[in-house]
Amino acid sequence: MIDTRHCPKDCPFLETKAAVDLNSLPHHCSLFNCFLAVDKDVIRCEECLGFEHDVKNQGLNFISSYQNPFLSKQNTKFGFTRMPKTWQKRFVNFLKNLGYAVGAAKQIPLKDPSLPELLIKGMKEAPRQHQDTPKDVQDMEKLLKDKLAENPELTNTQMNKLLTNLFQVLDASEKNILKEILNNPNTIDAFLKKFKDMPKNENLLKDLRRELEDYNREMDELEKRLQRMAEVQNVWQNDNERSR
Repeated sequence: MIDTRHCPKDCPFLETKAAVDLNSLPHHCSLFNCFLAVDKDVIRCEECLGFEHDVKNQGLNFISSYQNPFLSKQNTKFGFTRMPKTWQKRFVNFLKNLGYAVGAAKQIPLKDPSLPELLIKGMKEAPRQHQDTPKDVQDMEKLLKDKLAENPELTNTQMNKLLTNLFQVLDASEKNILKEILNNPNTIDAFLKKFKDMPKNENLLKDLRRELEDYNREMDELEKRLQRMAEVQNVWQNDNERSR
């Protein structure tokens, strides 16, 4: 039976990092740009699965993936389960987006009643990493946002985010082809329709690259045809001039 709940071992978007930063969660999805929880294996994110996880189970699974030996997973889970539900959801979103392990130190007494407040305080005080978004990524985000406002049937916020994430892992020539397609009013709509229909799985990057290769090949063939037509026209004009 195919395991659809967990990330495939050979998924090109699954990034598993060694314990260099003990406070970082070890598993990350570069396609949907989020950190991943673990039970017996790495759990696919909601965007990949197509449905929402149960918040409580997701939080416990995130805590199970902690790699900091100075944090008590047992106490952290105790504090998390006793948070108000709104804060449990914030905690899960915090771990998913930032990947910073907020937890209870092992020195804290087991089942200390102040643990929920300690975790909330830890989220508020956790370091945030601010990185400047590259100019070409900003341009891509703006272009897709404008297209969404113009024609919401062609794309949506999640699709735009996905395409922007994929853009960042393409090589320079592939980026140029994609920018050429999206900046051309004669090709952008057809491309977005194709991208919308592509299966959003571990083969997505491969499918996108194949589409870019096909487009580039068609453009090369068109350019050659136009060049041949121009050469024929030049010959015809020269013959006419000589015959006068």
